Amino acid sequence: MKQKTLKKTIVMLFLSLTVMTSLAACSSSNNDGTTTVILPRFLCSLFFGLLGDDNTGLAAGSDGRMARTSDGGQNWTPVSTGIDYAIRDVAFETGGSIGVAVGEMGKISRTTDGGISWQEAIIGANDLNAVAVRGMKYWAVGNAGAMYFSNDGGLNWAHQTS
Repeated sequence: MKQKTLKKTIVMLFLSLTVMTSLAACSSSNNDGTTTVILPRFLCSLFFGLLGDDNTGLAAGSDGRMARTSDGGQNWTPVSTGIDYAIRDVAFETGGSIGVAVGEMGKISRTTDGGISWQEAIIGANDLNAVAVRGMKYWAVGNAGAMYFSNDGGLNWAHQTS
């Protein structure tokens, strides 16, 4: 049940943040509009949310920005990623500690600590827009037929032909 609540919080955060234009902060409301939360500026440009478990979530977006929650979305903390590209998608293996972020310029970054720190794994030529995971196998796809596959949790990647 908590996971559904966190998913709803992230979806509402995503929907609210995509329409905000304030320079100082933005706000998010729950479904019935009875609670409005003023969010810090670093969360205003994030466009993707992901759950690690019932209480842990990760939101990622432009310029490598990420924020992490460990209390079901009540509080968010910025994550210093070292990533300098727009993140288009993030996926974690079932345990939630190993994950991959993909985005602009065919870049793929990897974490082994649940999204606290990140290392760049590969640079392709075309933007990557999505990543899927099953066990320790990852597939990343993007523009112009770009496809990459990893069978070792995102440590090594092979270009695939589409």
